[in-house]
Amino acid sequence: MISTKEFGRLRREVMKELAPDFVQSKNNYVRESENGQIHCIGFSIFSRDSQFSLEYGLHYAFAPSFDIYSSRTKTTHPEPATCALFGALSIDGSRTYTYGDNLESSKEKLESAVSECLVRLNTFNEKWGDGNTMLKILTPKVMREDAINFLKIINASDVHEQQRLSDTLFSRCELPGLDSLVGPLSLLLAFIAKEQDKIDSVEEYLEILEMRGVSRFFNQTHKDEFLPHLLS
Repeated sequence: MISTKEFGRLRREVMKELAPDFVQSKNNYVRESENGQIHCIGFSIFSRDSQFSLEYGLHYAFAPSFDIYSSRTKTTHPEPATCALFGALSIDGSRTYTYGDNLESSKEKLESAVSECLVRLNTFNEKWGDGNTMLKILTPKVMREDAINFLKIINASDVHEQQRLSDTLFSRCELPGLDSLVGPLSLLLAFIAKEQDKIDSVEEYLEILEMRGVSRFFNQTHKDEFLPHLLS
């Protein structure tokens, strides 16, 4: 098994080769697209077990940090934990990877993982652009219906029923590979609507944050931080 130091060197090498437009900040790499999207790739390192995980986040430059949804402390923005939309690579149901037995196999593993992240980020960038298309598809009505179904997921009797209901969420179908909750997505849509001067939609998206099931995952004390900007 290669060492954590060797893995770090390979990680920097692979990111420089495959993602030269990303700027490094510790274990995170960030770029801003021409559409104003923020793309993050983050490496979580578990040196004791010689393992790592790879997360990615999507945000918009005009929206503030969503660290209020993060379970982690001392986060800086932007990184996957502070983005409205986020996901993690998974192989056979596992989100952790071993470093690799040698430099060659480790580099191949990193290249494969980073390439997959880039495909997902580029696909999102092409599909959603500046966010206007997202407003047309993930309308307040659609998000309200997802919020109702999200409450059913919370109250489901077992994991299988939760998964079945989760697969019915329209937003999950439109945003494959992302673990985003209805609350953060609705808040992001409110910021997009504000950016597009669609004030009526801003208020409708904000109303979703008050719905049962959604509100329990949103720290209501932070509303005063967002509302003045969104409703001005």
